[in-house]
Amino acid sequence: MNDMSGQRPSQNEGATVFQFTTTDDVRLSYYVDDFTDPWKETQPLLLLHPAMAHAGRLYAWVPTLARHYRVIRLDLRGHGASGVPPPRSELSMDRLVKDVAELLDHVGCNSVHIAGSSAGGYIAQHLAMAQPQRVKSLALFAAGTGLRHTQATGWLSKVEKEGLRPFLARTISDRFPANADPKFVEWFLDEAEERCVVYCALCWPHDDVGMVRQASSDTVSHVSCVPRGGDDRIAGRL
Repeated sequence: MNDMSGQRPSQNEGATVFQFTTTDDVRLSYYVDDFTDPWKETQPLLLLHPAMAHAGRLYAWVPTLARHYRVIRLDLRGHGASGVPPPRSELSMDRLVKDVAELLDHVGCNSVHIAGSSAGGYIAQHLAMAQPQRVKSLALFAAGTGLRHTQATGWLSKVEKEGLRPFLARTISDRFPANADPKFVEWFLDEAEERCVVYCALCWPHDDVGMVRQASSDTVSHVSCVPRGGDDRIAGRL
């Protein structure tokens, strides 16, 4: 693993932010949370957040997971503390997968457990198919095998017409139950409004990725899924 002590960290929401530069010259930010017993061997766990979010969205997962894993959280390009690429830069799932692989190279992880939520889950599936040797296990939350036959394919045009916050507010029942805490809903809308809409398009319009087990059944030890609208907490062991 690289020595992080030589880097210049900044503070964001109480967490130390580390950065690295991708092969297409974009600065990406990531966080490391590790409260495991120092005398025990620790396995790395990578958390990938949804579009219109950042690594801080997964805050509730960290306390429990970081007691048992070395948790690495990435801000996807154009999100959170990561840089926004130039307008003419590559916008593709392949590029997002490269970002994750390059992060793993940077922190010295040959393979990791991965938990991905929504768009983060789509990226995780593509990594598992492209480089299955790097994925020990895969936990997916609100992330099926693709968006081709879902209403998500029409989201971008509606966002462009209505604006991101009004669109999300109008469709909030698609994301949360009717009894959701209003303060939580307002927090979600505030957080989403700060994200870069252009880079939300990175993950939404892609074709179905197929079943991960078809490409990586010999390498990925376990795949678990929580459907959209299900419990957003990681339950049990990865």
